Amino acid sequence: MEDRIEEGGSTTRPPLLIESNYDYWKNRMKWYLKSQDEAIWRATQVLWTPPTVTTEGVETVKSEDRWTVAETITCTANSKAISIIQCVVRPSVYKIIQNFETAKESWDALQLTYEGSKSVRQSKLHIISNRLDSLTMKDDETIADFEKNL
Repeated sequence: MEDRIEEGGSTTRPPLLIESNYDYWKNRMKWYLKSQDEAIWRATQVLWTPPTVTTEGVETVKSEDRWTVAETITCTANSKAISIIQCVVRPSVYKIIQNFETAKESWDALQLTYEGSKSVRQSKLHIISNRLDSLTMKDDETIADFEKNL
């Protein structure tokens, strides 16, 4: 994999997700979103749902003009998070998340696409751990040559 980054670090511009840089992107995005507002980051971790009200035992979605300040702030954080995520993916990746209406759904879909399910991630970690255990450098090998063969 080429270790090419298409843009430099920036506090005002989030990293672009391309098919080969998900691990880099995920970590950078976490801190980018947190730097914008903790609530924006939290929107990727906690599923936002429209506020509801129960009247005569029937639960319905509240009209927006009746939302509390806290409900409006949470909704806004979700909107900002999903907007940022949608703006930092290429069109081929956008297709994965285009129909989601929450940041968490989008974040989780990207994670599933690039990391697999939890069991797949655990299997990959096990394989990497086994490779690491068997890793040895030959006596006549330079550090640069050893690193190339990793």
